[in-house]
Amino acid sequence: MKAIYRLCVAAICMASALTVSAQSKQSAAYALYNNFNDFAAKQLSDPVQCGEKKDKLRIDAFFGSRWVIVIHGGKKQRIEKSKLYGYRDCSGNDFRFYGRVVYKVMDTEGFYMYSRAEFIQIKGFRQPVTKYYFSLKGDDLPQSLTAVNLKKTFPGNKQFRYSLDAQFQDDKDLAAYDPYSKKYKIKDLFNQSMNKL
Repeated sequence: MKAIYRLCVAAICMASALTVSAQSKQSAAYALYNNFNDFAAKQLSDPVQCGEKKDKLRIDAFFGSRWVIVIHGGKKQRIEKSKLYGYRDCSGNDFRFYGRVVYKVMDTEGFYMYSRAEFIQIKGFRQPVTKYYFSLKGDDLPQSLTAVNLKKTFPGNKQFRYSLDAQFQDDKDLAAYDPYSKKYKIKDLFNQSMNKL
């Protein structure tokens, strides 16, 4: 009797887990941001369910295609990247377009921080390398994340400029993430400097 009871409880638990898993997979979707205001309000359009064979969102992030291809129910629609702000992927990551280039939005607090995979020559081979960018506002041109560019963008924030020199030896260090505070170190320094202004 106890064995049957345990079997029933196990079956109910498995059925519940499968239902939750199926619902979370169904709710996961690619979607587009038509403009910066939509991105700021997190208003997504043209959702495409992840894992659906008939529905797809194709974005060429590496080779600079000017098109985003949306397929709904087998119907194909091409949209120019320049007419969109960006998109959200199935993992919940946001991306933004600038021209034909795709940037991953890493953080938006204080200023916008992005990353992008680029191919560079290393020992005779083209290999992907992650490069980092930032912009003051979400619809500004992304600039390379360097101490010089940050100082030019925030010339009146003396505390931040001095912290850049004191805390970072190299531009590569500017994208360092602190797993304890769950923030990028550059963002933490920026926020501290803004509190002192």
